Amino acid sequence: MFIGVGPIDLYEERVNRSIGLRLRGYQRHIAREIMDALDSCGRCFIAVSMPTGSGKTLVEGFLGFFWGFFRGSSRVLVVEPTRFLCDQMYLKVWRPIFGDAVVKDYEGRCGVFSDAGARIILSTPKTSLKCVSSDLDIDLVVVDEVHHLFGNQAYRDMILKLKPRHVVGFTALIPSSRMASLDPELSGLFDEVRYLHFDFRRLREIDEGFNPPRAVMDIFDSELNDLEDKVYNLLFTGSVKGNLASIKFLERTLISYGKEAFCESFWRMVDRSLIYNRYEFNKLCRKPEPSHKARTLISVLRAYGFSSGLSDISPVMIFTSRVATAHEFRRVICNEFSIDPESIAMLVGRVDRDRRLEIVRGTAKGDYPVIISTLVGEEGIDLPEAKLLVMTDVKKNPLRFYQRIGRLIRGSRSGLKYLVAELTPKTFEYDDLDTAIDNLYSEGVDVSFILLNIDEKKSTSRIVDLVSRVSATRSIIPIPYTLLAFDGGSADPIEIAINVIKSSDSGLRSLESIKREMIDNGYRYVDDAGLIKDFLTDLGVKYTYRVDEKAKKTLFRVLDSGVIGSSLGRQLYRAILEGSLIYIYNIDKLSSILSDHLYRLIDKALTVGKLNTVSKESIRIDLKSLAALLLDLFPPSHLDTVRSKLNLELARCRETLDKVANPLNIKVSFHVNIFKISYSARQKFIPAHLYIDIELPKSGVSFGSQINYYSVSSSMLDLYMELAKLNLSAVACRSVEMILQDIIESLDKEDSRYYPYIVSIL
Repeated sequence: MFIGVGPIDLYEERVNRSIGLRLRGYQRHIAREIMDALDSCGRCFIAVSMPTGSGKTLVEGFLGFFWGFFRGSSRVLVVEPTRFLCDQMYLKVWRPIFGDAVVKDYEGRCGVFSDAGARIILSTPKTSLKCVSSDLDIDLVVVDEVHHLFGNQAYRDMILKLKPRHVVGFTALIPSSRMASLDPELSGLFDEVRYLHFDFRRLREIDEGFNPPRAVMDIFDSELNDLEDKVYNLLFTGSVKGNLASIKFLERTLISYGKEAFCESFWRMVDRSLIYNRYEFNKLCRKPEPSHKARTLISVLRAYGFSSGLSDISPVMIFTSRVATAHEFRRVICNEFSIDPESIAMLVGRVDRDRRLEIVRGTAKGDYPVIISTLVGEEGIDLPEAKLLVMTDVKKNPLRFYQRIGRLIRGSRSGLKYLVAELTPKTFEYDDLDTAIDNLYSEGVDVSFILLNIDEKKSTSRIVDLVSRVSATRSIIPIPYTLLAFDGGSADPIEIAINVIKSSDSGLRSLESIKREMIDNGYRYVDDAGLIKDFLTDLGVKYTYRVDEKAKKTLFRVLDSGVIGSSLGRQLYRAILEGSLIYIYNIDKLSSILSDHLYRLIDKALTVGKLNTVSKESIRIDLKSLAALLLDLFPPSHLDTVRSKLNLELARCRETLDKVANPLNIKVSFHVNIFKISYSARQKFIPAHLYIDIELPKSGVSFGSQINYYSVSSSMLDLYMELAKLNLSAVACRSVEMILQDIIESLDKEDSRYYPYIVSIL
């Protein structure tokens, strides 16, 4: 057996010298156990659980020292679940202790992975998956917050690709059921899978000086079933007709409180004609099975050893904000654990002072193993006997969040307390918890017992999943935003814009007002598409139509609300800003809009037919809702594919232009200007300027446009500048190609609008 006193002492000396800390007795003990485990097996997967606040990062650092320096046989890869933690751990721990020997990469540049001078590499699972290979000299992978590994494809694929000798993961808690669910292919890579569990009791036995925190927080994913997920996606993508505020309310209700509360609100809204009835909603409401929140609640109670009556974890306090959900919880708990309904205290509705006191006294005597509360119990009731508090919905308001925690951690006579949050993955609930924790921290509240590594389950993950799912189903990349939204409706952005505007009473009134004003002022109205296209590209607003400002603003407000006002629309630009999704503008859709304006100039130039006459025009595409309708989305892993597609399309189009334009004696040029100095760091957008010049035998066309790229973070600025130039060059080329093709067709069609002019110049 390898005793390992030497490396531990050497590491502690380095830690003390660099950050002024010394290892605690239990940290030395855990480090020694891990060394013994690594020394005793050929290939090991080791999961180590240490309570929050016990300093597992220093133990992780010891592994980096032991493997990367003391033994020095290979390098160490440390995988953090998020970019934030990668930065945080790098700056606070790894860099101060190991200096230049530790590097980080979470942007997928991959150079540091092959840098022989780097003994320790910090990265995220997705970047690691992109950059690692089995021929790298990385034999040890340290996984921070290893509970993220279970069920996460990026972690699994990365380890299978790298094939390290050992994987050692750390977390606050891994239920035994999770360890048993380790992917078979992954576990088959190792000779042995071990679980080293150090709870508060064990740490106290190891080190009498260990002082546990007063509370520990755990997070349980409350997964939707297929039907619940389908209903939620209809709400999330804005594919439900009705009042927008009502749709948003139903969306939050389903996720936070489950189907009982959802159906109660849904039928009420149908009766008031606020929302259209849907078959999927009816089907969900007819299903007898418990909601996702109730199903998860049973899993929580079983995981913490709750039984029928008082147990080691009793009494349990459960919070929800809806009365319908509270009654569902009582019904489900009674059925699952054979409990008398009278033994479950219900703090719902108007509970008077006497009843509250009765519940407090009854809980102290053991009369109530379970207390279910709505907001009634958030303040004014102290239940120090409660050992487990389950929050089935999370309030981001710091006062309400802390009031709930306070019901649990007040008083110390009951020892360690457990706080569990039920959160629906890839929805706003993970965002709300993150906000609640940030708010508490800013108020000076100690939140060290709360797990913070929740980025991959926030609501932006849902749109990333949607993009990946549609891409896999339809075998296309990138994915048009219009394919995800509007219930699979029209892909034409102008048609969608018209439908959105006409679906609103105020939008329809504004559109009619603008049309009447045009006619009254002598402008020729052709169709809604032409009118809307001019308004959305800022052409009609600036140069042609002089309309009522109130009607114009209403039109834009309705369009913004209908296109990016849904949850899908709101999360779209958040995912882009985070770097979870990248986008370009759809070449065909944007070309169609630009070529329409080019047609006008060509008509004007050919009609005048005088030498040295140049027709000029400029438009702006700076309305965010229109930009959204033009987006093509893809995950960062497909960046090289999209870049290659853009280059191929541009090369193809340039070749076509040369073949078509030269015989007609038409010269075409276009260029894109984007300057870093124009980037708005506050508003996170880049204004790109596209110029197209077409020289005809007797006249010419000069066309300019400003096209904004939104939600560009400073870290992604260089990438978007590169993509925008490629993207808009391809758009410009395609726009001119469409016009030249029409001119060529004119040669064979004497009734074409261009025929007289083509004859005159040839």
